Amino acid sequence: MRAGDKPSAAQNAEPDPARIPLLEQRTSGVPRWNHPQEPSPYPPPPHPGNRAPPPVYAEGPRVVHVGVPLMASTMPVHYQCPYCGNYIITVTTPVPGILTWMLCTTLFVFGCVLGCCLLPFCVDSLQDVSHSCPVCRNELFRYHRP
Repeated sequence: MRAGDKPSAAQNAEPDPARIPLLEQRTSGVPRWNHPQEPSPYPPPPHPGNRAPPPVYAEGPRVVHVGVPLMASTMPVHYQCPYCGNYIITVTTPVPGILTWMLCTTLFVFGCVLGCCLLPFCVDSLQDVSHSCPVCRNELFRYHRP
């Protein structure tokens, strides 16, 4: 090899930096979470030839979370979002519920008319808790105070 010749691609171990796509170019149209994969409702196409198709093995029972989890609480819970299908930890937000309004009404009736009757709206432990998905922002369920 002469002094002025460039090494060939087979001899050069380093890739060309202009050919490596940037992270923004690779993931610009791809979401950052996995979408659930649903099984195809159609049977597989028949195999060519006279061979019998291979035996089909059934999968175990599939757990699908529909509705409220068994242990609804004021704390965030692990849950599969029924809207986007992601396994998430819920985001909790206090919202006024029946207990909050009943305490406000009771305080108003007993003479706390100068604004003290609004105190239950400032205490999170007297309010219901709304659980929502951090990805799609849909409300999943509410924990109602007893």
